[in-house]
Amino acid sequence: MYHLAPAIKISVDGRREAAYDDRIYDQNLDFKYGHGDWEALLREHDTHLALVRRLYPSDNLLRLKPGWTLLYEDPLAALFGRADLPYLDRIRAIPPPSVPYDGAGLCVP
Repeated sequence: MYHLAPAIKISVDGRREAAYDDRIYDQNLDFKYGHGDWEALLREHDTHLALVRRLYPSDNLLRLKPGWTLLYEDPLAALFGRADLPYLDRIRAIPPPSVPYDGAGLCVP
């Protein structure tokens, strides 16, 4: 994620409490669990793509939200994009990598 910045902005990552203020962190939790104004994160931060964990409330809510479309899914995650983005067909055309979706057998140095 470090190498993608500033062109690609990540909403929240594993540094959570250490790198993000409470408002952003709370918005991420609301989005993830579908609480309160769950879509504030999408609306207030010019969000183009959302990578969510499957079977969490955000997965179901995005499937139902007008203006968002499912681009990819596997048993662990789903990738949604704003339906008005011009590059959605290019994303859909990219084949998933030939690695297990759960990373089984892979090592990270």
